Amino acid sequence: MRPFQQGIDSLMRSVGTGHIVAGCTVNQPYAQNQHQTDHFRHTNGRSHYLGGPLFEHAFELVESVARGVITPFGSTIDRRMIDVAESMARFVMENAPKDTGQLSLSGNPWVKSHGVHLRSSSFGSSGGRLMFLSLHIKEWLEGRIQSGAQVYNDMIPPTGRVIYVAMQSGAGIALEGVQDNLTFSIECRGADRNFDDAELIARDVDLAILSYGYSPWAFPDGEYLYFMGRVGGPPAELRVADSLGRFAFTCNYYACVATNL
Repeated sequence: MRPFQQGIDSLMRSVGTGHIVAGCTVNQPYAQNQHQTDHFRHTNGRSHYLGGPLFEHAFELVESVARGVITPFGSTIDRRMIDVAESMARFVMENAPKDTGQLSLSGNPWVKSHGVHLRSSSFGSSGGRLMFLSLHIKEWLEGRIQSGAQVYNDMIPPTGRVIYVAMQSGAGIALEGVQDNLTFSIECRGADRNFDDAELIARDVDLAILSYGYSPWAFPDGEYLYFMGRVGGPPAELRVADSLGRFAFTCNYYACVATNL
């Protein structure tokens, strides 16, 4: 076994040396007061909304960075530190008081490597592009609906019990590019000539979004959903059935997502 110092020297030659720092800046003027003050009574959120969970998860964050120092693909420490910064922004979103303006949505992750700021456009898998797609909504719904209907985002099949997702426009970019506010429509079609089934499918989707849409969700490809909800009233019937006599209901919803800009 090589002496410890020789092992460290070998590590330095393999990975290099330098200074890398991850952080998260919360840019609301009342952020520090809300973070440090323990006697405020919050109905949804907590004081020490960043420092608390950071200490609680310190071991697993450090372990994640350590595992990225040397990998079969070389050092991934920059990527691991970006993950740490994004985790800190998630801590803010999940733990900051929700009754205080936009505080929970104002965490801005950053990383500096060798004194150089790694741009936020390198965060996440989409490389700074807006890549939240109807496919993400399809995936989200498939894990939460109870009706057994099939979810589609590319076409409405001519038969079967169907939930169809179509992206619309929306309010657009907010919070200096941190989030994008999108809208989408859901069209539900039931079994042939079965009005009640079509209505049941639509109500099931509506209940899923209203029940679970307030919880943030990270997708496997790195896209991040802050929350989603309904635009206006509940699902409405489309008055004209299709050629097979399938009744249909439609409703509009919104989604607030991370931009990776």
